Amino acid sequence: MEEIFDIEPVNQLGQDKLYDELHTYIVPYAEAGNPDAIAMLGICYDFGYGVQQNEVLALECFQESAQMDSVYGLFHYGWYLCNSNKEDNATQEKGQEYLLRASKQGCVPADYELGQLAAR
Repeated sequence: MEEIFDIEPVNQLGQDKLYDELHTYIVPYAEAGNPDAIAMLGICYDFGYGVQQNEVLALECFQESAQMDSVYGLFHYGWYLCNSNKEDNATQEKGQEYLLRASKQGCVPADYELGQLAAR
């Protein structure tokens, strides 16, 4: 049975700017296969919270999490696809699909990004 990932301590860590501890807290949950924790691990790699900043590992985490239907993974993976290569229409469309899936799960930042994309 999957261990429940409680996002509140992560929110508190972020608010308190204890980013090095964020990675330490998330790793056991990510290793257990929790999709939201995997997405948060991607955020650690993306911004260098407690680890060496690594965009490739961040994207891998976001993709894995998105494939598990985590709203965090869907949003971040979609955002990366939409912003990585703006001339590649196929990548843009794929990114928008992920953002739309996140939006359908109530992700307000996904709604915002979809609006920004529509305005381009």
